[in-house]
Amino acid sequence: MRRRVGWPDVGHGRTGAHKTAQHYAIAQAVEDPPSAWTADAYSLDFNGSDEYARGTITGGSPLQTFTTDATLMVWHKTPALGANDGLFCIHKGTSRRFQIHIDGNGTLRANCKTDSATITTNGSSGGYDDDDWHAFTLAFTGGNVERYIDGVHDINTALAGQFNDSGNEMTTVTLAAAANLGSKYTGGIATAAAWKTALTTADTLAIAARPTVDLLDDASYDSANMAQHLIYWCRCGDGTEAASGTTYYDMSGVATVTDLTGTNLDDTNYQLEAPA
Repeated sequence: MRRRVGWPDVGHGRTGAHKTAQHYAIAQAVEDPPSAWTADAYSLDFNGSDEYARGTITGGSPLQTFTTDATLMVWHKTPALGANDGLFCIHKGTSRRFQIHIDGNGTLRANCKTDSATITTNGSSGGYDDDDWHAFTLAFTGGNVERYIDGVHDINTALAGQFNDSGNEMTTVTLAAAANLGSKYTGGIATAAAWKTALTTADTLAIAARPTVDLLDDASYDSANMAQHLIYWCRCGDGTEAASGTTYYDMSGVATVTDLTGTNLDDTNYQLEAPA
């Protein structure tokens, strides 16, 4: 039987000292869903065994030259699982990658491989395997990765080397698995997005507080003209596919899109729920 899960309680999965004023602000903000909210908002549920989605980055896509001024974001809902799982990765085989993954104790990390080093950031404080929706964001700028959880800045880590030096353009987008397909994800994914710029702290918080907004609308951001930097946006069912089929569409509006194809997925993987 496929796991069915109830409506999320965004912003309330963390307790005690972890619950900052910003977390409370997010929780309050999502009480009143924005106009972009739809009655049929879906996510994809993955089994952690043989299910994942992957797409080839073709010529002309801005994802090919996804480089050190960039942002990744993924909305996930993870049950207690006791594994090390890939959530969202933009990569060239396994030789170059920007990768978001979650450890067995609910710790979120960034795993990045350049021409000179593999950098895995220190983990978050854990507890993000609480079967609640969370937004995990990585912004790469100035040789550093800035990590945000639910819109709140969590850590800064220095990186080394180049991700896209000559001849090493990114080739693949993978959802619910690591770049090498060795660590598949158990849980729900509602949205995965990428920008060819580093989102600011205020931008990240604005999106985390309003997860169903239109990322192609500048009004969704705190900074002006940020929507033009959106280069990838997979809505995992809340898009043109109408929660059927095994193609998951890139809704970013770029000239050369990167749609994903599901492996061992079918219509039962769609869940009628998403972060609200």
